Amino acid sequence: HSKGIHILGCFVFGFDHDTRDVFERTLDFVKTAKLDLVRYDLLTPLPGSLLFNQLKKNNRLLTENWEYYDTDHVVFKPKNMSALELEAGYRWIYERTYSYSNILNRIIRKQINLPLAMAANLGLRRFVKKSVKKEF
Repeated sequence: HSKGIHILGCFVFGFDHDTRDVFERTLDFVKTAKLDLVRYDLLTPLPGSLLFNQLKKNNRLLTENWEYYDTDHVVFKPKNMSALELEAGYRWIYERTYSYSNILNRIIRKQINLPLAMAANLGLRRFVKKSVKKEF
């Protein structure tokens, strides 16, 4: 930030160590770290990977419909929460991160490139609304 660089944080949810509070803790970190843009994804075991083979062996895959293997859908049974809780938490954190009030908070503290910060945040909000398929 001190050099005028915008910071993009990327986070993946669904690891076996993740519990239901991971979304709130991550949102707190995003705010504390003053990240300018944020991207979230769901852990996706790609076919042929060690993770995919392990989840399949342990009967934790929910589907092998490759259409859903896009980091935007839960395709396996998480360890410390239900698939529905993982999906709900993923949508919740996106809703909070890209609410108009949080976008405004992020761009108000930006001292440089305000138009870029606004365009990037609103662009990500639009992308999220479309890709996560949730109105907010």
